[in-house]
Amino acid sequence: MAWEASDKWHVGLMVGIIVGSLLGFIDTYGYAVTGYTTSELAPIISAILTLALLTVVLRRVPTVIEHLISIVTATGISLSTAITSGMYITYTMLNYMGGEGLDLPKWLYFRGGLIDGATITFYLYATAVSVSGVFLAYVFYKHFIEKERLPYPIGLAYSMIVSMGRYLSKPHVILPITLGILLQLLTFQIGYMGIDITSHLQQVLPGSSIALTLDFFIFFLALLIPLNTSIGIGIGNLIMYLILTPLLTYLGLMYVAPFMSSSDMVLEAAPYTASIMVCFLIITMTYYFISMRTTFALTLKLMLKDRTLLKRTSLSLALLISLIIPLYMLVKPSINLLTFLPLYFILHIVLALLTIRVVGETGTA
Repeated sequence: MAWEASDKWHVGLMVGIIVGSLLGFIDTYGYAVTGYTTSELAPIISAILTLALLTVVLRRVPTVIEHLISIVTATGISLSTAITSGMYITYTMLNYMGGEGLDLPKWLYFRGGLIDGATITFYLYATAVSVSGVFLAYVFYKHFIEKERLPYPIGLAYSMIVSMGRYLSKPHVILPITLGILLQLLTFQIGYMGIDITSHLQQVLPGSSIALTLDFFIFFLALLIPLNTSIGIGIGNLIMYLILTPLLTYLGLMYVAPFMSSSDMVLEAAPYTASIMVCFLIITMTYYFISMRTTFALTLKLMLKDRTLLKRTSLSLALLISLIIPLYMLVKPSINLLTFLPLYFILHIVLALLTIRVVGETGTA
């Protein structure tokens, strides 16, 4: 691939739309079936698939600019689709499980028939929220890359793929994709690919709350994500099943029925584990911002002096404030509720910065 600009940038744009739509569907389907999504790996997957489409199908040697345009387009479509479809599926399932007692707004979930304007407005709102985070990421890139020196492993892998694109011959591109398609077709035929011996453990240890399972989908996912992230997820699972669930059972907060599967045990412990996670995040977030307050102060001073960064910051804040319009259209909040909007905006910015920080260290968030 050459580095010069291309007058056929629209080819990269169309390829990005096609690949992004495909990945968006895959992420939606995967989330609906397994509860997991690989959307955070979209830059890497997009880099491979767009290169394959450009070189193998269209039979052209793309410039780096064309390839970058296709990757950015595909990644944007994939991530925004995963966010909105994940929320839509979650709220639909909540309504299905909770029924009328949950009293969710009707524009949050699928009710059959066509999607109405209120539903479209809400999910456009959700997409706009994610776009405002993109501007924040641009504004703070020097802070996280130069001052905190975060590796951003997904970005590193993505840049390596772009740089090495010209060295990939057609068999090297086609073979892994074909293998992945065959594995997916095999999954369709076999169904769930995993081993869950949790219920069998209870025959040996009656009433035990220890879960032991091997999910091949999660195993393959662990091969894709960065090593530190895989280790973190593995340690989290060990703490969950070997420490937290036995402790909750011992304290009488959780009931372990005979022959429970690992998924049943997760659902039983969900209210308590969710509370633990929220408390952990609050403590971690507070400690992080207090310990980095000096560095953030210097970054804010730089933003005020740099016109480009100041424009991006203003654009992000303007986008956040504009979200009042769809929010008001959907919720019709009272005056008292509107007074809490500044707190909502501050919380959004804090969570966005924390997410950027975590992605920079682990690759996923």
